[in-house]
Amino acid sequence: MTPSVTSLREEMDLDDQDRTKGKGGKGKWQEERSGEQGMVSILCQAADKWRSLKEAMGWLDNEGNWRVLKWNAVQQHLEVDATVK
Repeated sequence: MTPSVTSLREEMDLDDQDRTKGKGGKGKWQEERSGEQGMVSILCQAADKWRSLKEAMGWLDNEGNWRVLKWNAVQQHLEVDATVK
């Protein structure tokens, strides 16, 4: 189960409070989310999925630059806006 952003922020706040009180060390979220299921691993997986999605959806041109898309209300789909270079 992936933690929510709110729960991670709460854990980070608690960790910061512990450091200011001199306790130091890793926060609970760091201990529980290390290794294969660590936050860096989860963020890398999300980035890979996003990269694949934007390529599959045709949001990038052949050079890897973002295309400017506009909604065609008549045909009900996105199309490249040729007026923007």
